[in-house]
Amino acid sequence: MEKELKKKQPSSMMSSFTQISRADYPKTTILIVDNSHQIANMLALNLTRVGYSVLIATSGLEAYKKTLTQKISIVVMDIQMPVLDGIDTTILIR
Repeated sequence: MEKELKKKQPSSMMSSFTQISRADYPKTTILIVDNSHQIANMLALNLTRVGYSVLIATSGLEAYKKTLTQKISIVVMDIQMPVLDGIDTTILIR
C-alpha cells in the first residue's frame, strides 16, 4: 500500500508547478502580513523559491504604509494582530 502512494506522487510534480508559476507570474508581488516572524519568513521563503517577489510587514500599520508606496498584487493577511488587526487593515487598504 505504501509503495502505491509513493508512485502516485512523483517528485516531478513540484518542479513542473514551479516552472508554471515562474512563467505565468514573473512580476507578482506578494505582501505577507503577520506579527509572527517565523510564519512570515517561512511563507516568504516558499514563495520566493517559486519566483514571486515578497514583502513582509509585521503589523497592520506597516502593511498599510507599504501598500501606499509599493505595487502589491496579493496580500496574505493574519487576522489576529495587536493594535490593528487583519480585518481593519484590509478595510484601510481597500
